Amino acid sequence: MKKIALILAGGSGKRFWPLSEKGTPKQLISVFSEKSLIEETIERLKDFFAKDEIFIVTNKELGKKLSSFLKDFPEEQILSEPQPKNTAPSILWAISLFEREDEETIFGIFPSDHFIADERKFSERLSLAFELANTEEKLITFGIIPTSPDTGYGYIETEKEPLVLENEKRYFKVLSFKEKPDYKTALSYLKSGNFFWNSGMFIWKGRVFRDNLKRYSPYFSEFYERMRKGEDIEKVFSEIKAESIDYALLEKSKEILLVEGDFRWSDVGSFKSLYDLLEKGENGNVLKGNGLFVNSNNSFIHSKESSVAIIGLDNVFVIVNKNKILVGDINKSQLVKEAYEFFEK
Repeated sequence: MKKIALILAGGSGKRFWPLSEKGTPKQLISVFSEKSLIEETIERLKDFFAKDEIFIVTNKELGKKLSSFLKDFPEEQILSEPQPKNTAPSILWAISLFEREDEETIFGIFPSDHFIADERKFSERLSLAFELANTEEKLITFGIIPTSPDTGYGYIETEKEPLVLENEKRYFKVLSFKEKPDYKTALSYLKSGNFFWNSGMFIWKGRVFRDNLKRYSPYFSEFYERMRKGEDIEKVFSEIKAESIDYALLEKSKEILLVEGDFRWSDVGSFKSLYDLLEKGENGNVLKGNGLFVNSNNSFIHSKESSVAIIGLDNVFVIVNKNKILVGDINKSQLVKEAYEFFEK
């Protein structure tokens, strides 16, 4: 079985400003260890893929930075697309480079900036996903078992009863993809027991992916065929519309299976989600760097260079990076991208 890992690393990092900035998105910063999020992703995948089977898909500007940033990663395995056009064009282009040589290649597609705690369990589930992709002729996704009625994730609805392989490994038939819900809807999803968080991780055989595009997404199928035939990629990218792979294909396809992601996972999509993952100190506070909490609870300081004190406030986060300071309600940290967009102007 020929396999390829594609790490999607083209994000701008708007939700992690000011730790992430233009040219230094979230995947390049270190939050859980001395390694950056993308380095942790690469290390995690090495348990299942050989070093020469792992490729990074990014844009031209970030590709140059990654070449110097990832000193031990082969430069020729960094694939730089002509311009950012969301995940559908990125995935189409990257798969076309390999699928034209061997249509039976199985691809694993992974975000570059997620957190996974139980790497052993992740590798076990990855093995099951590849087994299904090889034998069932379906598109495979990972669904994370929800632990709360979270409104920050998209959801995947499955049939209630699992399918089972001979070795008693469970998986599910996907019924539909759901957008990020309001709280009441998310609560109903949690109670139903057959909804999963959309992890953004996918496994599929090149030929099966091509057939699904042709059947369910003729617009993108046409562009994919142009890519496979080696048409000038600058021209193709100038014409193709920017769209996520979810919108372009997955929400339309009727041929998707889901493997349970029963490992601790987060897309680390906000400072609140980062706070939730980090070890808490006294009164539920988290300190990364130089700081002091006085009569304060459930708050978060991240400041490596400056000294910060929070006095008499709860549920507050303070992020300092160089000459940029962000202060806010930790429960509203998803609004950070508005500050990013203002200051980038």
